[in-house]
Amino acid sequence: MHLTKLPTFDGLLRPSESELLLTYLTAPYLRIPLALRHFADPQRVRALGHRDIQAGAYTRHLLSAT
Repeated sequence: MHLTKLPTFDGLLRPSESELLLTYLTAPYLRIPLALRHFADPQRVRALGHRDIQAGAYTRHLLSAT
């Protein structure tokens, strides 16, 4: 990744988890199943409540539909 500091979404994700999520979002056909599996972990499901993650998921869904 080209980021020097990875987003942690107010401490809801560790930098390594954030890196995985951002990497998953680059895979065109696999991004949705990979992201769902990522957030299926009970330790990460709380992060779905963060507005930046919700906005990113919404944007990715719209962009992948076109």
